[in-house]
Amino acid sequence: MSLLIPIGSETSLLAEGWSLALTEPGACSLPSDLPPDLEYLPAMVPGTVAAALEATGRFDRNNPEPLIDRDVWYRCRLAGEAPGPAILRFAGLATVAEVFLGETLILSSTSMFESHDVAVELTGTETLSICFRALKPHLERTGSRARWRPRLMNNQGLRFVRTTALGFMPGWSPEVHAVGPWRPVFLIGGAGPISPLAGEMSAGLTEGGGAADSRAEEYAEPPPSALPGISPARGEIGWGAVSPYIAAERRDFSFSAAHGENGEGLLKLSFADDELSHNLHLICAGHEAAFTYDEGKYSAELHLPGVKPWWPHTHGEPALYDVILRVDGEEFPLVRTGFRSLKVDRGTDGDDFAVIVNGEKIFCRGAVWTSADIVGLPGDRAGYEPWLRLAKDAGMNMIRIPGIATYESPEFFALCDELGLLVWQDLMFANFDYPAGDPDFVIHVKTEVGQFLAATQASPSLAVLCGGSEIYQQGAMLGLPERIWKGPLCEEILPALAADCRPDLPYVANSPSGGALPFYPNAGVAHYYGVGAYKRPLEDARRANIRFAAECLAFSNLSDSETLAGGKSGIPRDAGVDWDFEDVRDHYLGTLYDADPRTLRAQQPERYLALSRAVTGEVMETAFAEWRRPGSTCNGALAFTFQDVMPGPGWGVVGADRTPKPAWFALKRAFRPVQAIFADEGTNGLDVHLINETPADLPVVLELACLRDGRMLVVSGRRDLTLVSRSSESIASTDLFGAFFDTNYAYRFGPPSHDVTVARLKHAQTGEIVAEAFHFPLGRVRAFHDAEIAVSVAEGDGEFWLELSTDIFAQSVSIECAGYRPSDNGFHLAPGAIRRIRLAALPDAAGRPGGTIRSLGGDRILRF
Repeated sequence: MSLLIPIGSETSLLAEGWSLALTEPGACSLPSDLPPDLEYLPAMVPGTVAAALEATGRFDRNNPEPLIDRDVWYRCRLAGEAPGPAILRFAGLATVAEVFLGETLILSSTSMFESHDVAVELTGTETLSICFRALKPHLERTGSRARWRPRLMNNQGLRFVRTTALGFMPGWSPEVHAVGPWRPVFLIGGAGPISPLAGEMSAGLTEGGGAADSRAEEYAEPPPSALPGISPARGEIGWGAVSPYIAAERRDFSFSAAHGENGEGLLKLSFADDELSHNLHLICAGHEAAFTYDEGKYSAELHLPGVKPWWPHTHGEPALYDVILRVDGEEFPLVRTGFRSLKVDRGTDGDDFAVIVNGEKIFCRGAVWTSADIVGLPGDRAGYEPWLRLAKDAGMNMIRIPGIATYESPEFFALCDELGLLVWQDLMFANFDYPAGDPDFVIHVKTEVGQFLAATQASPSLAVLCGGSEIYQQGAMLGLPERIWKGPLCEEILPALAADCRPDLPYVANSPSGGALPFYPNAGVAHYYGVGAYKRPLEDARRANIRFAAECLAFSNLSDSETLAGGKSGIPRDAGVDWDFEDVRDHYLGTLYDADPRTLRAQQPERYLALSRAVTGEVMETAFAEWRRPGSTCNGALAFTFQDVMPGPGWGVVGADRTPKPAWFALKRAFRPVQAIFADEGTNGLDVHLINETPADLPVVLELACLRDGRMLVVSGRRDLTLVSRSSESIASTDLFGAFFDTNYAYRFGPPSHDVTVARLKHAQTGEIVAEAFHFPLGRVRAFHDAEIAVSVAEGDGEFWLELSTDIFAQSVSIECAGYRPSDNGFHLAPGAIRRIRLAALPDAAGRPGGTIRSLGGDRILRF
């Protein structure tokens, strides 16, 4: 039996004509048992019950009702489909589902994370029905006794059921339960009997040139299903859903792309076929190689000299190439891929964690993904693209999908490939003591992981595979010994799958892990909340000696439009504690701005909101400046989280409505590939660190100025230099001044002479400001000034710009402009230069932009 749908077959998406109805649990065993007067509602497929109910006004995502205590029946008439043999592909059913063709049960599924192919014989008159059984009884089942019980989830039965934790984490996400055909349903048919191919493909970069190798092995029937009615699952390679060839399990169809040190690519593809008549060629980047056939195996290896490597966008071009399969002279697009080499450097002590792409150490920065829409759980390009473009626009180069979420579709990875975003992928395991000794559980684990790795094997963006989130941490924090929490799931089962399916991917047992205790941040992978939830001083960002923070810096981040009217709504909190993340934000408001947040909130609510919007971004910029400086132990850090899953001041740096918050703009400044950073080294003075991660040398001018009262120049310096590609340079501030000056007010000889130091990095040829850094030797409050900002609106090439200047240092300048998004916001503005802020038109933009500008230093409101 072959595993690829052959040329001549037709694949159609069954997306139209669906309806759904809700019944009591177990009320109907077969479609014929459904009452004739049952109310049916229009349903979206792919989609969820929550999305369908919301579309008819029967579900409120802000006050959700449980969706796990009812059966839900979906149905769709297949009238008009060509009679004959076909395959029904169910890419994802959430979660306990039975599928009927007419009155015949053709599939039973108990995992949200598995896809299924079912061979059927159509007459053209059938009705396809899917019953999603009430999940609540399955969550109440008993099994092996857990050695610990996490507080994060509100239902301990989740350890037995393969479904998402989203919806089961009070205080973290709304209780919106995933129910329904959340991934597409396909009908695959053709003019003749179905006899697909099977194989494997790999692509890589070699030292001597690009090469592609394709080997095919005889396909052995997969083991019988653990449950009656479950057919063997089939994964997809890249764009398999629209390719004339649709791949199946990773062990039978393999693809890889790699890049070598001398610029050569290696592409490998292999598959099995019992037809010996095919004349096959593999084509990519103007090169081609013929397949060889030996004992049921087709193999091709394609070397690609001079192929461009794929880079994360912060470090170069995410170059992609189309791979084409020529069959008997006719060409068919197979996948789109990129060539890169990738490894993780653990350091000489084994405690480090640095991602190396194409031989270069990458400082990974970004955020933890939650969901594009917790109600609809979209998996299409339209659902992902606005979010991922915001990630790239913020300068992020890595997104982490955590074990509390879902596996995203191949379209997610295709976009990350295009945008140059690395993906850290947790497998969907989090916090629980999973029943790794249960054979049925292990079968489901192997199927879901194998399918995920098959579906993403062409994506260069997938960079790290992790066994899950906070399993080790949960057990260790409860005082259990290592032999208890470091179990076979993450130490044996999952790494064996990773090694078999994707030996090119670095595997991490768990996040966090690696230190004397898994949650210690000074070794391996950390979840760092010293600065943040634990209210440590900002200096702890250095003291913790972080190697890699897979999540960090969680705050209740306010949007520009946030008010106090919502109370505690939307503010995240951990279960079982008497504080929330608004309290964390208030702590740093008091620390940075020397104010009592409670008094300020009661007496000056608008002032409280202004400082609250600014403070989380200031903390984030400070922490990332510490972690990115040369000499830091840190190799990467991902903020928690990228987007909110509900309205309100949540962890996300982007709101649930896809509007960037002030914290998003702060990260955009912190993540610049060309960056200037101040480091206060105490009695060793104030250093300025310059970073150029781009592939080109950059001629720049560095200007340094110390200002008294925000305007009077006390001392200054200037230097012309060239920032070498992918390098850093450190300069003592006194080297620019030519003599000793107490720049960071460490020696305290007499009264302070200045309240702010400004480093400005300009392009030597254009004069454009590339990066700026600010240091406050006396604290931020002493640098509050009632600035008079001058602004003009410029227009050119169909775009609008704001040109800003000031007579005195202006702190955290905020721009409000309806219908437009500024290229920067919440930034500090120093005298002596004009800042140009581009205004990107939003869909509701109308006419010439207008709005207001204000800063934290005073009450002036400038209108433009």
